[in-house]
Formats: sequence, structure tokens, C-alpha cells
Amino acid sequence: MYLTVIGSSLLFIGAIFCITAAISWYRIQSPSVGLFAALAASAGIGATALSIGVLTEQPVVVLLTAIIIGLFLPIPWIIFCFDYVGRESLVSLRVAGVISLPSVVGLFSTLIIFGERLLPWFTLPFQSDTSLLATTLTSILNLIQFFGLLYAGGVMLVGTGLILQTFQRYLHLDSTTGVMLGTFGTIPWIAILFGLQLQPASFLVFITTVAIGFGLGSVSGVALVGPYPLFNRVPTAGNVGPKTVVDELAEMIIVTDGDGTVVELNDAAESSVNSVGTSIGQSVDSLFDASLEELDQKQVISLHSKSGRRLFEPTVSEVTDQHGQPLGYAIVLRDETIRMTRQRRLDVLNRILRHNVRNSMNVIVGHAEMIQNRAEDESVRSSADLIGERGDELVEISQSARDTEEILNLEAESHQRTSFGPVIQTVLESVRTKYEGEFQYDDPDDIVVPMTEGAIEAVLQELVENAIKHNDDDDPSVTIEARYEPDELYPIKISVIDNGPGIPELERQVIESGDETSLDHASGVGLWIIRWISTSAGGKLSIADRDPHGSIVSLSLPSADEVEPNA
Repeated sequence: MYLTVIGSSLLFIGAIFCITAAISWYRIQSPSVGLFAALAASAGIGATALSIGVLTEQPVVVLLTAIIIGLFLPIPWIIFCFDYVGRESLVSLRVAGVISLPSVVGLFSTLIIFGERLLPWFTLPFQSDTSLLATTLTSILNLIQFFGLLYAGGVMLVGTGLILQTFQRYLHLDSTTGVMLGTFGTIPWIAILFGLQLQPASFLVFITTVAIGFGLGSVSGVALVGPYPLFNRVPTAGNVGPKTVVDELAEMIIVTDGDGTVVELNDAAESSVNSVGTSIGQSVDSLFDASLEELDQKQVISLHSKSGRRLFEPTVSEVTDQHGQPLGYAIVLRDETIRMTRQRRLDVLNRILRHNVRNSMNVIVGHAEMIQNRAEDESVRSSADLIGERGDELVEISQSARDTEEILNLEAESHQRTSFGPVIQTVLESVRTKYEGEFQYDDPDDIVVPMTEGAIEAVLQELVENAIKHNDDDDPSVTIEARYEPDELYPIKISVIDNGPGIPELERQVIESGDETSLDHASGVGLWIIRWISTSAGGKLSIADRDPHGSIVSLSLPSADEVEPNA
């Protein structure tokens, strides 16, 4: 009666495994689901075979079936683990065949051992012989079977270790799902191994242990396709992603050993370097005409690639193991040909245009003043006055562009800390000499901004002057507010508030988006200067309307406490 209950239970468990395999195969779309279904089906077939042996009361069949399952169940398990964690290069029939070879040898020994007990006609000479040779051969067969099971256990542990390591490594994976997966893959096999140790003492204890192990595995399988969906979040991208990203990068990546010998290249390097056929095994010195140390110091190197001579920006990084021991170096070569050529053109054009515009406009303004002073006709003097005003504006723009370029270059090279209060006073003293209006400001002596003094002064000068000179109110006013809120993403907020006509919506959108087109563009460079400098300091610029009229231009900056002050 007890055997009937155990046999029926195993038959039911086998059906659950097979149903789990079918559901996962037909309803789940995931790269690893096929191997999961194969693993579930293997466990289901094994449980069904065990149930047949129990129901027909053939202990020898049950024992042989359990050993075969113990030898081969780890094979689909580890192949599934390889695929699930992203070790795709190990998922192949060839790898499966190599991994299965010791199990096949163990199976061959097992069949010889059990042959006479299952098939009366299958009798080898040494099986009925009691000589030393026969005893030795029998012992060898049992030893091979034992090592086959031991090897299968090692395979099972490797797969389980991969799963546990993966679920520990990736925080987006549910730990409960990891436990369920480990139970599904390992508990049935562990139950067989443990049961085989108990089998000589009691067959009932042996088969009960196996049934419990397979039952736990089937419950976990159901959970993995139900309440704890295994394939909603898979770690494959975490392992496959880095290699794919490296291969897909446009930058050339060359890996060397500690002596500077090239050992690997990514796809971009293979397709770009003419000498790719001989680059593996070459030294960096012969490949680049420079040592690793020299390469690390260079800002630009010139290489003859398949598309001709190109300019590259090299970066050399040390490759270390998990203990921090140096293994070699990774050289990244970024193609800067187009960018550097464009930058050099812009530098030349900028210098020529700025120099020529400034000199020419000085001449124009000078002649306009002379015409204005000497002309008798009022309309001629008015035109000369207009020419002079516009000329002064262009000279001022040219000067602002030069000053901004110098400030941005300084900001890019070093980050400084500047007390905000004194800068406000300096700016307002300058503005009051040129414009009439009411100027109010807080006295934020305790606020320190992560910018150079020249940069924050240039920003405030532009903000305040823009606010006052475009103000058409009868009583123009400008208020400067500075706040420090440590819990905000940008703790420092500087706002310039005016009561003027406001900034046109189109110009505001252009400045805030940072994109100009031939149709959508800002009318001046003042707000652009503010945006560029604030962006260089890690901040952002925002513009809002003031009620009932006017504008609020705000500069948000990170905390100066996060910036290392200059020595």
C-alpha cells in the first residue's frame, strides 16, 4: 500500500514537471526558456520512470533509474545555467557532449553492473567468477560509477554556484526567485544522492527521500512560471551586455598584457587597423611607434587606418584582477579627426573674424563720430549716430565673446570656490555707474559657489545688465536673490528678478533647449554666455515669468562643498 502511494505521488509529480515544461515552452518568450523546459521535462520523465518501477514493485529498476537520473540530470541543468546567466559561448551541443562524457562512462559501468540483475541472459564471464581478476574488474566498475556520480555532483554545484553568484550580483533580480530556481534544479538530484546512501539500509526510506526531493522541485517549477516568474527579469544582459557594448563601440579598444604585447582587439580596431593580421602578438611600440608610457602622455596620435590617415585621442587604463593586481592595459583610441579638424577651423575663423570685426568696427565707429561732429544735416547726424551705436554693440559682442572664451577655458581647467557676496557688490557698483534704476539684493555672505570669480562676475554682470537695459518700466527695478538649500539636487540658486517686459517665449525656448536653428534663434549672446558658463560649472539655467510682469532668470548650481578647492 505504501509503495502504491509513493508510486502514485511520483507519477503525479512527473506530470507536474511535464506540464511546467509545456507551459513555459508555449507561453513564455525568453532566450533561456527552451533549456528550462528541457530541464523540467527531463525531471518529469525521470519521476515518471521512478513511479513505474515503484508501482510494479521492481526495486532494481528504481535503483537503476535513480542512478541514471543522478548521472545525467546535472547536464541540462548546467547548460541552462550557462544560458540563463549569459555565458552563451558555452551553450552548444559540443560543450554538452564534452560535459556528458564522464556521465556516459558512468552509465556504461552502471549498465554492466545491473545487466545480470535485469536481464538473465546478460552475463559476462567475470560477473559469475570469484577470482581476483573478476573481483578487481567489478570493483573498478563500481568505482567508475561512483566517480561518475561524483562528477555529476560537481557539475550540479558549478551550475548552482553560477546562479547564486548571479542573483547576488544583480540587485534587480528577486532573491526568492533565486531560491526557487536553486530548489528546482538541485533538490531532486540531492535527494537521489542522499537516498542512494540510505538505500542499502531501507528501500522505503530511499524512495520516500527521492519522492520528497522531486516534489519540492516540482513545486518550485510551478512557482517559477507562476507567482515568481523566472523570465521577467533575466541577468543575461549583464554578462552579454559588456562584451556586446565593447564590440559595438566605434572607439578602437586594444588590450595588452603587462609587457605591452597586444592580446585582443574589438571589432572597431580589427576593421580599422591595416595591420590587424599581425597586430595580435605585436608590441605597442611597433604598432604605434610609442611605448605605453608615451602613449598615455600624448593627446593625439596619427594612425594610418583602412580609411586613410586619422587622428585619435588615446586613453591608457590599467587592467587589474579582483585583488587589484595588474594584468595588463586597455588602450582606447577615439577617432577625433572630424572634431579636431572642425575645431581647428573654428579657432582660425573665430580668431580672424573677431580680430577683423573688432578692428573694422573701431574704424567705422570712429568715422561715424567724425561724420556726426561735422555734418550739418540733422538726418545725416542721426544716421551717423545710429551707425556708431550699432558699431559699439558689435565691438561689445566681440569683446564679450573673447572674455567668455577665456572664462570657459579657465573653468574647464580648474574648479574654484568663490564667495558670492563680494561679487554682487562689485557687479552692482559697476552697473549703477551705467544705468539708472532700483537695485536690491540679499547679503548671502555664507554662500560659496563652485566657479571662478571671473565666471560668476561675468554671469551676474550679464544677468543684471540684461534685466535693466531692456526694462521699459517707468521705475525699473532689479532684485538679486541667492539661496542655499542643501537638500535640493542643485543646492545653490541665484535669481535675478526684474519688472520689465519679459523675455520672448521663442527666445526663452531656444536658450533653455540649447539649440539654435535658422528659424529659431536668440537675438543676442548675453543669455548664451550665461548658459555656457553655468553649464561649464555643472549647473543649469531656467527662465520664468514674474507676476504681474517681468522675468525671473535663475541659475542653479551644485554645492561648492563637492568641489575640491584649488591650491
